[in-house]
Amino acid sequence: MKRPQILIIVFSIFSLIFFNGCIGVNKEFKDLRNIVFSNTDYDFKKEIEFSVGPAGMALAGMFVRFADDEEGRNISEMIGEISRVQIGIYKNINRFNNGSGFSFLKEINDEMNTNGWYYIVRAVDHNELAAVYIKDDQNENLREAFIIALNDEEMVFANIYGDLNGLVETAVKHNGIHFEMANR
Repeated sequence: MKRPQILIIVFSIFSLIFFNGCIGVNKEFKDLRNIVFSNTDYDFKKEIEFSVGPAGMALAGMFVRFADDEEGRNISEMIGEISRVQIGIYKNINRFNNGSGFSFLKEINDEMNTNGWYYIVRAVDHNELAAVYIKDDQNENLREAFIIALNDEEMVFANIYGDLNGLVETAVKHNGIHFEMANR
């Protein structure tokens, strides 16, 4: 009698993971990746692309919740605000050109704006660049963030879906706002 119950549990977990957005990235992520790649002369080789959907996020939250410290419980609460995360890591086959960093970022920005994304952070420093884009819903609630980071060796994309207003609120509630301004 126990064996069928174990098989049902294993099959249920397997189904939740594979049929709720886990493993492969979605079409929108691929489209955004292709927009960025089409605006560069650089060559990238995919190292890894994966997605963790609602079931995987719930499982991660459960594991973190078992931590014996307050920080683990706080992180679990923040994970609860996220419904899906997609990550892409791509090896930069030809090296980054210092002179084209800002123009490259401007081209990406124009394409992202066309697709409904707006930057909240953009930075270029020597051979590194980074940008954080957000997208809201019709009620102006933050629902999605897309992060781009590029250096000599790789480009990394991260796409986060969920109640990002709730995520920020939870993070500030538990950690406060601590930052320093750069002296330039």
